[in-house]
Amino acid sequence: MHGPFSADFRWVALPDVWPHGPIRLTEAQAAVFEALWSFKGEPRTAEQIMRRGGLESAKPSDVLKVKARDKGKPEVERPLAAYRALVVTQKRAGLYSMPCAAASGLAMARSFAYPRRSMANANRRPWPCLIARCIHVMANGSR
Repeated sequence: MHGPFSADFRWVALPDVWPHGPIRLTEAQAAVFEALWSFKGEPRTAEQIMRRGGLESAKPSDVLKVKARDKGKPEVERPLAAYRALVVTQKRAGLYSMPCAAASGLAMARSFAYPRRSMANANRRPWPCLIARCIHVMANGSR
């Protein structure tokens, strides 16, 4: 399982960002998210991400740009909203990461390490959004 992503990374479900259903991604956008996911939340350079995704663009956000003629079209703007919600950018250092990729694996590991705390109980908590849940998992002894 890939957190909020479908198995092929072509769809992402972020109810707090887009409550009207999953967000469809292009092949290039899916390749960027899959590359970021593969680094398990570790910060990487744009070059490393684009190479892993098999893309020629200079940086991950290049495949998410909204052209002037497409402004206001939800099908074009939704992937950018997903990127902004999931990807952390350290502009000065030129690094990108997706913290929920690390948190997802750690949450699964914790559920096996502490069998009394089931995933069903964890889902009953009032998480304001997926990002807050990722940050919560990481802040509570995961690193």
